[in-house]
Amino acid sequence: MVVLFPIAREREGMRRRILRSVAFTLVATGLALPFAAGFWWSAHGGPSWVGTVSAMAYMTTPVLAAVGFARHDGEPLGVRLALDFTWRRAWLAALWLPLAIAVGAAGLTFLLPGITFDPAMGGMMARLEGAARDAAVAQIAALPQRGAVLVPLILAQGTVAGATVNAVFAYGEEGGWRGWMHTELAPLGFWARALVTGVLWGLWHAPLILQGHNYPEHPVAGVAMMVAVCVGLSGPIAEVRDRTGSAVAAAVFHGVFNGTGGVAVMFAVGGSDLQVGVTGGAGLVVLAVTNVGLAFWRRRQAAEEASFKKEE
Repeated sequence: MVVLFPIAREREGMRRRILRSVAFTLVATGLALPFAAGFWWSAHGGPSWVGTVSAMAYMTTPVLAAVGFARHDGEPLGVRLALDFTWRRAWLAALWLPLAIAVGAAGLTFLLPGITFDPAMGGMMARLEGAARDAAVAQIAALPQRGAVLVPLILAQGTVAGATVNAVFAYGEEGGWRGWMHTELAPLGFWARALVTGVLWGLWHAPLILQGHNYPEHPVAGVAMMVAVCVGLSGPIAEVRDRTGSAVAAAVFHGVFNGTGGVAVMFAVGGSDLQVGVTGGAGLVVLAVTNVGLAFWRRRQAAEEASFKKEE
């Protein structure tokens, strides 16, 4: 019994942390509901700018929840939200890794049966309506290049935007998930924490996904797909967070992922939103491979660190 008591206390502590994380997600989702309503209004006759502003405001709710929980616990905000700008070499992974995932998902998308590459972006045009389609046509017309040469240009622009403007808004999410929750669930271990965080992060998207965001053809199935994508992303982003000690680096990763992940959707004709790009089946395959590679890399790093300690 003497041995079992510490184990029981440890399990109870982990259970409490998971329940606090669920409560955190519910608070963040509750804060997001008014913005989800604005997104709905915009899609049903309201001004288009309301939808854009609502989607951006929606992203801030995890960090707002994190501020509330940290203040309630009497913890320093900068520490608990991992607001750290200290440069480390691992920050580079926040740039190249999401870009590699986007490129891999795009390449796999065009290998799928029934999906073809259209340099004129006809598939994207067909999916857009009204003012959104007119705006896209105007933006494409203003581009200095046409055809397949646009792909590296869009990826470069998406990486720059992702690491700057996108990252500012992405921190609204990452300050919560890779800031507050990353620390809260640390006792679970790397992979269990990534799983729990990914599930909760994915479910937090549900009020937008059910309205057709990311998955306009399959809004209900899209919720499950979004959860799977978030679970797949949680490991790589958590590794960047651990190696840099910063949720800001995680926000850069998130921003670059968002900025480059749409390239497959832009050029794909055919297939469904459950197949195409980083948020489709192609993306899940690439994320699975990425996590397998990450697992081997972490094992190798642990072995090297253990060997180094023995030599000391």
